[in-house]
Amino acid sequence: MHTTLRRRLLLIIAPVFLLLIVTGGIGAWIIVLLGQRSSTILRENYDSVRAMTRMLSALERIDEAHRQAASGISGQMRALHQQSWAEFDQQMSIEENNITILPEEQQLVALLQPAAKRYRQMSDTYLVQPDKQLLISLTEQHAEVVSLALQIRDLNDTHMYLASQAARTTAQRAIVGICAGLIVALAIVLLALWWMDRTVVVPLKAMRDAARSIGQGELQLVVPVLSHDEIGDLANEFNAMTRKLRGYKQSDLETLRLAQQTRQATIDSFPDPVIVLNPQGQLESANPAAQQLFGISSPSPDNTGPHWVPPEQLQKMVENARTQRLNIESNSFRDVVTFRFSNEERAYLPQIRRIESPEQAYLGTAVVLNDVTRFRLLDKYKTDWVATVSHELKTPLTSVRLAVHVLLEEVVGSLNPKQIELLLEARDGTERLFKLIEQLLALARLEDSAELLQREMVDIRALLQSCIDEVQSRLDDKQLEFTLDVAPRMPLSFLDPIRLKRAVSNLLDNAIQYTPRGGRIMLRAEPTSTNHIKLTLNDSGVGIPAEYLPKVFDRFFRVPDQDQTPGTGLGLAIVKEIVEAHGGEIACESQSGQGTAFIITLPTSGGAE
Repeated sequence: MHTTLRRRLLLIIAPVFLLLIVTGGIGAWIIVLLGQRSSTILRENYDSVRAMTRMLSALERIDEAHRQAASGISGQMRALHQQSWAEFDQQMSIEENNITILPEEQQLVALLQPAAKRYRQMSDTYLVQPDKQLLISLTEQHAEVVSLALQIRDLNDTHMYLASQAARTTAQRAIVGICAGLIVALAIVLLALWWMDRTVVVPLKAMRDAARSIGQGELQLVVPVLSHDEIGDLANEFNAMTRKLRGYKQSDLETLRLAQQTRQATIDSFPDPVIVLNPQGQLESANPAAQQLFGISSPSPDNTGPHWVPPEQLQKMVENARTQRLNIESNSFRDVVTFRFSNEERAYLPQIRRIESPEQAYLGTAVVLNDVTRFRLLDKYKTDWVATVSHELKTPLTSVRLAVHVLLEEVVGSLNPKQIELLLEARDGTERLFKLIEQLLALARLEDSAELLQREMVDIRALLQSCIDEVQSRLDDKQLEFTLDVAPRMPLSFLDPIRLKRAVSNLLDNAIQYTPRGGRIMLRAEPTSTNHIKLTLNDSGVGIPAEYLPKVFDRFFRVPDQDQTPGTGLGLAIVKEIVEAHGGEIACESQSGQGTAFIITLPTSGGAE
């Protein structure tokens, strides 16, 4: 039967505990016994010493009375003499009942008793009839009694000293014995600690080191089994655990390898270039499309890839995704980046996304380039076709407009009322058609990347005032209350004045058209930072329901309940194109029946064209 760890610990602790109890008990017994004996001896000897001291004092007073009796003793001295003998008898009685030193003290007391009796008789006789010869005998007898009392006192005093020395010697021996017991206990404790270190601590340290190594991935480590107790069982269980961990690791590695292969195969199947960067910016994976486009090689599975430097068009977007936690989702041809591949220029819409864990820890960056070359060509063909058709329609339409205006002015002859009515309808139709063609041409020009913005330093207050002047007659016709609020220190801005004026005019036209008679319109301009300005146009018009707000800048979109109002649905789309061409942003805030607010934010120092 194996000895358990608990039993080992008990075998270590029990002897030490027992030895400490025995040593402490013996020491306590010796101390108590020593105290009792010393107390008894000292008390008895002290009583004898005190009795003899008082007896000697009484003898001195008696002798003094004898010396004065030669010249006549007074009544006071006689009373003192009697009191002294009474004190002498009392102390004699104490000594007779406190004989502790045998046989010396008993012999001395036996000599003292008759000597004191003779001295008492001679003292009483001398006080009645003083005699010189008797005084001499009385003095000799006094000396004998005093000598015996002194011997008794010195004997007890000596015995007290010897008892004290004996007690000290006993105490020293007790201390030596207790110290020896403690030394033996300490030796046993040290031996037990050494044995415990060999049988308990060393195996536990080995398991601790093994656990640390296993935590670092060294699953081949085996803990030695040094005993057959609980620690040995723990070592066996620990080794069994590492065997299972090795099996789990092998299984997990296989699963992980399969998952990595599946992931890489999925990425490789994408026709668009896909690149994954780790948090340090090193290339982690790239599908064949990306490898061919950028001329890079896929990293090996057991090694991190090289530090891939993104092309200039992508560097800022990748850096923003990594450092500023910004995901880039391009959905406009304005965000297209181009690269030459196989002697052909290809267009891509970049999608830059941060890869994060569920705990928001940054794991890397994914770069996806959607190939939109075909769509961009189709869009360009569409834009060119619209521009061409619009231009071809504009020339004959201008002639038709001119002809209708000439006929209405009756330059070539008078018209009857029915002819005038038909010509007015023709004029309104040609005007709407002409406006539609103008807006289509404007959109075509904005979408043409070859046509860049013509930027210059612009005074915002003057530009806004010119826009208001152009629509002032319409404001007066509808009796609209208009307010222009420009910040006092409005900075000059590096913008395209013609296109920005067109954007503001479109917003004013929209506000005038959808604000009922007697309503209010306010245009505000203010700087928002060191390099941006904000334009806000508020009206008290019919408003836009919340479900239609995301579509207000779509081409040809019109709010269903408001489509009876004349319009083409291109005005706000043109505004959005102009603002984004300047590198700005536009937003719409509105509630049905509570008016609408358009907010434009523009950089004052120029943006992306």
